Amino acid sequence: MGYAGVQESELSMIAIVIPTLNEFDNLRRLLPLINYELVDNYKVIIVDDNSNDGTAELIKTIRYPIRLITRPQKMGYASAITKGIDAAIEEGADIIVTMDADLSHNPAYLKEMIQSINSCDVIIGSRYNHGGIKDTRLARLFISRVGNYVAEKALGIKVKDCTSGFRVYKSSIFKDNELYKIKSVEGYGYLIMITYNLCKHSFKVKEFPIVFEDRYNGKSKISKWIVLEALMLVLLLAVQRKMGKQHKVTHIE
Repeated sequence: MGYAGVQESELSMIAIVIPTLNEFDNLRRLLPLINYELVDNYKVIIVDDNSNDGTAELIKTIRYPIRLITRPQKMGYASAITKGIDAAIEEGADIIVTMDADLSHNPAYLKEMIQSINSCDVIIGSRYNHGGIKDTRLARLFISRVGNYVAEKALGIKVKDCTSGFRVYKSSIFKDNELYKIKSVEGYGYLIMITYNLCKHSFKVKEFPIVFEDRYNGKSKISKWIVLEALMLVLLLAVQRKMGKQHKVTHIE
């Protein structure tokens, strides 16, 4: 597979981690789009929380390279991403992509985001750094904006959209560390925490402008508790940061 700026001998295998819970209709549309963009040298890793809508049966009928990890019950976003990254490393992936199943993260951005990884360690698909939003409910937009603003100001994270789950990582940044293995947080909180960890350890983070669209089908899994948890996490980290050493944050515009 040829990507401009990506040395195939160095970065030859891409793993795309997608957490799912009853996303049958969305996956049926998403997976062909991913295959259209990437064609080969990739594997989709789906971490499914025991969906009852036929997701597992759908995966068995699809010819694209997919690994399905089925968990016995709903266990949450953070643990799903952690499990998926573990599996991607096990598969020997050089690049790890995380994205949602609901088509809010457009696969059309994949190639260019992957191409951009040579200049940094992490690419974040950003809605707020020259990106855009389409058809998002005002309440969710408000919560996201406030959460990112507070995280940026309180934690010193020079990232406009640290709650975006559309990301590209060099797998090498997780070698010999557990920066992505974050327990006791979910959703926004997990994304804020992993961004904070990466910046704290001086990994280079670059934001890539995307247009975020509201989910194609189904209901959002984001609860009021997840939002509250994220805000409490930011406040806790801010207090710890204030009391301890100020960490230098590396960021590329």
